[in-house]
Amino acid sequence: MWHVQEALCNAVLEAFVDYLIEEKEIDLVAIYVATVPHTRQIDLYARLLKGLLIRFMYISLSFSTQFV
Repeated sequence: MWHVQEALCNAVLEAFVDYLIEEKEIDLVAIYVATVPHTRQIDLYARLLKGLLIRFMYISLSFSTQFV
């Protein structure tokens, strides 16, 4: 029974981390990622970094086209 409760808690935490990433609550993502099992931490944090990279590339592209 404990494993079912633990799995449910981890699923809720992962969903919350996804929400934090979507809302760009970067300071909170690391805190909540640290609460999930180590096997999931890399994937969750990579989602944040991927989103930041895409956002950075979009901003860079918009600046580079302004001066053309």
